[in-house]
Amino acid sequence: MGFLNERDRQTLTEMFRDLKFPVHLELFVDPDQEWSQHTRGILAEVVALMPDFLHLETYHFEKNRLLAALYGVTQVPCLILRDKNEDDSGIRILGIPSGYEFAVLVEDILDVSTGRNRLREKSLNYIRNLEHDIVMQVFVTPTCPHCPRAVRLAHQMALANPARVRGESIDANTFIEWADQEGVYSVPKTVLTAKDPLKTVTFEGAVSEEYIIRQIKLLLDDPVQPELGS
Repeated sequence: MGFLNERDRQTLTEMFRDLKFPVHLELFVDPDQEWSQHTRGILAEVVALMPDFLHLETYHFEKNRLLAALYGVTQVPCLILRDKNEDDSGIRILGIPSGYEFAVLVEDILDVSTGRNRLREKSLNYIRNLEHDIVMQVFVTPTCPHCPRAVRLAHQMALANPARVRGESIDANTFIEWADQEGVYSVPKTVLTAKDPLKTVTFEGAVSEEYIIRQIKLLLDDPVQPELGS
């Protein structure tokens, strides 16, 4: 029995008519892990709907440690999206893309294919001109209706500057120990980390992109302009 029903396939096929350029989906898995098997099964059905545009490559994590290290992959299942030139988009999805998070996967694929970005111009310009590397990790659950907004913003910022920004969606139900280490008691929870110097800020909820930009500036010790009327 497949993961997608006929209605799902029809809806996705219609949405994927907007695909403009190929998207490469690279999945790191542990073949003996149930989560990895489910993720690979879902993705295989998705790419089969539009094989001329969607390409899935699966890697055994243990057998491809070097490649995983190049991508910064330390946990599986981990999905990476690459664009038409096979360049890294900065987008990571860790865990099964199910529930509300399945819609995030679909929108990410469309964004990578079409090159669109929904950030406001001011935010887009700031992210594109970042001179420091940052990682945006958003802990989510498939049943959380507010999580997609938080993840999508992280992924949009990664798309805006994949050389500097990595946006990661992390299923807290799959990576329970990891979520516990980060003190995840409610979702979405975002962990922002700067690499040099190593520094972290965290916040909860589906906040605005303006709020995220302010948090990035605080993280990087950039001047934060006061809000009008404050």
